[in-house]
Amino acid sequence: MGRYAVVVGTVEPRKNLTLLIDALSHPDIAASEIKFVIIGKRGWLVDSFLQEIPKHLRDRLIFSGFVSDFIKYRLIKAAEFMIFPSMYEGFGIPALEAMSLGRPVMAAMTSSFPEVIGDAGVYFDPFSVSEFAAAFAEITNPSRAAELAIKAIEQNDTFNPSRMAAPVVEWLYE
Repeated sequence: MGRYAVVVGTVEPRKNLTLLIDALSHPDIAASEIKFVIIGKRGWLVDSFLQEIPKHLRDRLIFSGFVSDFIKYRLIKAAEFMIFPSMYEGFGIPALEAMSLGRPVMAAMTSSFPEVIGDAGVYFDPFSVSEFAAAFAEITNPSRAAELAIKAIEQNDTFNPSRMAAPVVEWLYE
């Protein structure tokens, strides 16, 4: 398969995969050998989305469909980084999964991503191909990627059980 980045989530409009498709035509990304593995089941409006992908870009995209947790972790571990182009996301658990494996995350500057990912990733405007391309250039720089990999593990470690349970315990005993 070669070098790749991974995207985890149901294939549907709110996941903003059209930005990823549009970004593949950006000269810097088009020149890259990195492919994109999209892990997730088919969601609503997926058929029209898949038909809109230009034929010359299809070899850069691999849609795995739903996979087991074991396969998902293997795919994330072998990836260079994770991409979260979503316009809206809840907590972003796949980002923690990637960071637990030392994989940095490239994410849209939306929702909970800045809080969850912290400085273990790079961010972009979810409506801007040029910002996506700038974040892509940053995260594919080998020295920056190595720095982010260390930060990814550190950031993941901040989400320990006591920190995650503290708000619930506080709420229960108010």
